[in-house]
Amino acid sequence: MNKKKVIRIIITGGGAPGIAGTLFSLRNNPDNQCFFIICTDIFNNVTGKYLCDAFYQIPHPEDKNYLQCLLTLAKKEKVDVILPQTTKETNILSKHIEDFQKNGIQITTSLYSSIQIANDKKISRVIVSDVNGNGINEIIVKANKIFFLEMATDETYFDFSDVENLNI
Repeated sequence: MNKKKVIRIIITGGGAPGIAGTLFSLRNNPDNQCFFIICTDIFNNVTGKYLCDAFYQIPHPEDKNYLQCLLTLAKKEKVDVILPQTTKETNILSKHIEDFQKNGIQITTSLYSSIQIANDKKISRVIVSDVNGNGINEIIVKANKIFFLEMATDETYFDFSDVENLNI
């Protein structure tokens, strides 16, 4: 019988509203994968602290020491994966995926540009109105481009790689 490797994971935002559900899903996954779960949060007395294997209070994501603190913690705890739970942490970590990957640590987040599109109501509204108004059946996001599939054969896309300079 092969014993699966225990995956060491940091889940940020231990006080975020969805933390209990995320932890439940990890602990009760259909593959019976074992996780050693480390929660972090900017506050000390949060729900995740009592549901995880370990807990650390860390600086606010906008603090200049946040990234270094999280990287140092991840290396100390021999973490395989970081799962950000809050928008602020997802935004910041998505800009620094490679810094963590150089240390063998994966971050489960989309590219920064894709996150900006998803979090920008104006851009999202334009995309949705184009989908609804043009009979587009499916939207696929790949490599900073949004592909609109029409009738399964025609393909058009918008390039959102420079999200901050879009004129919509």
